[in-house]
Amino acid sequence: REAIASARRAPSAEEAATMYARWVEATTPTPERLAALTAEIAALPHHPLISVLTPVYNTDPRWLRATIESVRRQAYQNCEHILVDDASTSEATRAALREFEGDPRIRIFRLPANSGISAATGAALAEARGEFVALLDHDDELAPDALAEIIRWINAHPETDVVYSDEDKIEPDGRRSDPFFKPDWSPEHFLHCMYTCHLFVARRALVEEAGGFRKGYEGAQDYDLMLRLMERTTRIGHVPRILYHWRKTPESTASAQSAKPWAGDSGQRALADCIRRRNLDAEVLPGGAMGLFRIRRRIAGEPLVSIVIPTAGRLKDVEG
Repeated sequence: REAIASARRAPSAEEAATMYARWVEATTPTPERLAALTAEIAALPHHPLISVLTPVYNTDPRWLRATIESVRRQAYQNCEHILVDDASTSEATRAALREFEGDPRIRIFRLPANSGISAATGAALAEARGEFVALLDHDDELAPDALAEIIRWINAHPETDVVYSDEDKIEPDGRRSDPFFKPDWSPEHFLHCMYTCHLFVARRALVEEAGGFRKGYEGAQDYDLMLRLMERTTRIGHVPRILYHWRKTPESTASAQSAKPWAGDSGQRALADCIRRRNLDAEVLPGGAMGLFRIRRRIAGEPLVSIVIPTAGRLKDVEG
């Protein structure tokens, strides 16, 4: 009865959207807050260079410019933005990239042939000079305080190897929607669901040690990488703030995961690789929804199962 009553009290989709719009208005940092944050970060002892990696392919110039500008307006300025054009055939995309060639913090490279998102991101990684790397898709945006909040976390937890944040989406009309307030790091949960996503920042040396981005896992290349990183470190942090905005376009999983059904296959393959590396006697199966997985471990022998029935101190005869 309590569950049914709770469900009845849940807001409608329209009410939830209105509530989130109010929350965004109340929590979006003002220019004064960003100035104060910049001053606060400047007083911290460690200011590592962050390399923001963005693979580009035939991106709508409007969204590509917005992506790049979201990096340029960061409160934390010790960053470089590495964009790798994966042989775009769109002249509009190439022209939009040329507009930013004069900015010393922006480094643009072009691949001779289209190689896919994993290879393009790997090419950006190869050019990175930062102590940390951050991943930013070619039509998404960073919140203006994104890198500053990451640096605040790293200074408070200098042993951190990987850190991720919460995220939401940008509707075609510019409204923010669908917030994803994530749990803290849980290696068991991660084996069943790629929930860290963006913003994702990792120590560059560790990413390179893990082998970087592997071809053949397009659509789940971030999941494949994170599965290999978690085998090398437990120093994984979570900044509980929305620092990343996915843009909803017809081609993106931000609109619907069905836009890239092959991404689920790549994720399942990456997880199966992880299971083999760990020598687990198990198989990976699809979960109850797109993006969820089930690991079915085989039972070894005939272990005893004890069933405990709590009675709260009350004795009662049960027929049979």
